[in-house]
Amino acid sequence: MDKNEIIKLINDAEYKTVFDLFSDIDNAEIRGILLEIAYDTESISVLGFVVFALHNTNSEFWSDLAIEILLGVLSYIEGAYSIAYYLSAEALKQNRSKENMERLLFFNKLPEKLLKDDEALKIQNEVSLMDSK
Repeated sequence: MDKNEIIKLINDAEYKTVFDLFSDIDNAEIRGILLEIAYDTESISVLGFVVFALHNTNSEFWSDLAIEILLGVLSYIEGAYSIAYYLSAEALKQNRSKENMERLLFFNKLPEKLLKDDEALKIQNEVSLMDSK
């Protein structure tokens, strides 16, 4: 798969074409390709494609990838943490896993405390209960 062709398609908002190209590739490889492109280009277009895929599949994989791009590659953009927080909260609604809870707790450690202390305490207590089991 030609990375430059994928970049061109993503930049041209040919998301369906890219999505179809990825249909026979496992998630780990897709993640690697898209993160590499995101770090190389620092283009918000990559996030646009991932949001397209998330919207069309409602898959935890695409949600996690969008959050990873927002917290890593695009963290310097104003509002990136807010969007990542929203997506993390939505992911927790779909899958109340320990990993999703721990990721949400990250947002309580930020100076702007996107996750309020009382909610963080509830989640931390739930994680502790999971750990004790």
